[in-house]
Amino acid sequence: MVGNGLLRTFIGVSPSPTCSVALLDAQKRYARQYPNVDVHWIKEENLHLTLIFLGDQSPADLERLVTALSQRPQLAAFSLEVEHLGPFPHGPSRILAARVQLSPELTQLHQQVSTLVDDIGIQRDRKAFTPHITLARSRSRIHFPKQHFRHTSHTTGLILYLSERRHGGVHYRPLAEFRFA
Repeated sequence: MVGNGLLRTFIGVSPSPTCSVALLDAQKRYARQYPNVDVHWIKEENLHLTLIFLGDQSPADLERLVTALSQRPQLAAFSLEVEHLGPFPHGPSRILAARVQLSPELTQLHQQVSTLVDDIGIQRDRKAFTPHITLARSRSRIHFPKQHFRHTSHTTGLILYLSERRHGGVHYRPLAEFRFA
């Protein structure tokens, strides 16, 4: 919770357990390449693909959102295709990410949830949707080399996450989950 009673939130999708293991193995390979660089490696429980960043929201708005997400037309479960690993967005960057293919199913899900959030009047980040799973963050720009990495992650549903600052970094805690059909 932020100091003004608002909750920092986002809607995302978690990678499957097998995909998470593969991503953590890739993290270890990068960590061996950058042993003396100030890099914060994302923990397994924090791996996710952000569908929509909501930012600071009131508990009342989040209750309305949970109700609306519960009543939305269910989409069928689908697969996320991780295409490669590398800097995000590109070039020397502060973020190392697994880039995810923008499939028709992922595009449809993003559009459906964006429309739902807009229809109930909740403010959201409107940056272009570039699907990725963050693996590491650095305070300085690093030239993370692009690496070939193909993996399929099966989705099970949407998750409304709370972003909490804790000693040692940020933790993402699921507030509500919405299963796919």
